[in-house]
Amino acid sequence: MKQENIRKMAVLGDPSVISGFAGIGLDVLPLVAEVKAEKLLQEACESEQYAAIYLTEDLVPQCKAVIDHYKDQPLPVIVPIPKASGSDSFAGKKLQEAVRRAIGFDINKKE
Repeated sequence: MKQENIRKMAVLGDPSVISGFAGIGLDVLPLVAEVKAEKLLQEACESEQYAAIYLTEDLVPQCKAVIDHYKDQPLPVIVPIPKASGSDSFAGKKLQEAVRRAIGFDINKKE
């Protein structure tokens, strides 16, 4: 595969929430007051640099039009992620469901 065909992963959100993702190799796209989340996500998608773009679930309502536009496209995959506040969130439940499907059981199930 040629180097120019390799796409990266990015995470978009509040800088205090997403800064740690840089340590695992993701491009960090921090929100700043003067830039809207929807505009930043649209620019990231149009850049064709990213195979996957993660965004904190609190941004989903603001970015719904962009997410809907790209949901049937092969790339980039836009994935909401839960904030650190807990796994009772929409994104937390979706991630838990995906893990359960992938490995065959719920690793978070309390007995």
